[in-house]
Amino acid sequence: MPIIFNSLGSGGKVVSFLFFGMVSIAAITSLISLIEVISQYLIQRYKLKRKLACLIVGIFMFLVSISKGYH
Repeated sequence: MPIIFNSLGSGGKVVSFLFFGMVSIAAITSLISLIEVISQYLIQRYKLKRKLACLIVGIFMFLVSISKGYH
């Protein structure tokens, strides 16, 4: 993709910025939907508050993601 964006000249930098910005937004919204499912389970099963459930899930996902880099 960077080669294609470079071939567009100076307009390619703008298109590249917009493209990768949209990809980042898509990744964040996908992450939110993943957190929502697990946190909803914790809320219903263990009667946790939403903020606490999201914090637990977020910390767990963070720890799993950094531990995968060490194997």
